[in-house]
Amino acid sequence: MKEYRDLVVNPGCTWMRPDVPTIYKTNFAIALLLAGRPAGCLQVLDELRQEEHPAVQRLRAVMSKWEQGLSFWQKLNWYIGKIEPNRPVTIDFTPGDLSDP
Repeated sequence: MKEYRDLVVNPGCTWMRPDVPTIYKTNFAIALLLAGRPAGCLQVLDELRQEEHPAVQRLRAVMSKWEQGLSFWQKLNWYIGKIEPNRPVTIDFTPGDLSDP
């Protein structure tokens, strides 16, 4: 994951580099998701502001399905404070897009 972060995020900053292709950024979001950091995945997707991109739509669908499976208290903690429940996110596709659609 560190490799993706170094590629996508400005050194010494918390925002993504504007010159990096969207597909690299969505792969970074997937890496965060697989590392158990769904809040980080959503932060990347929100910063992208490209809801029409197929990779973004696919990740939003995965996150929505995951959120629907949370218990009442998990949802409350997640929506109010982005407290990540100890519940892995299941993706239904092979991670790692190599080219932009």
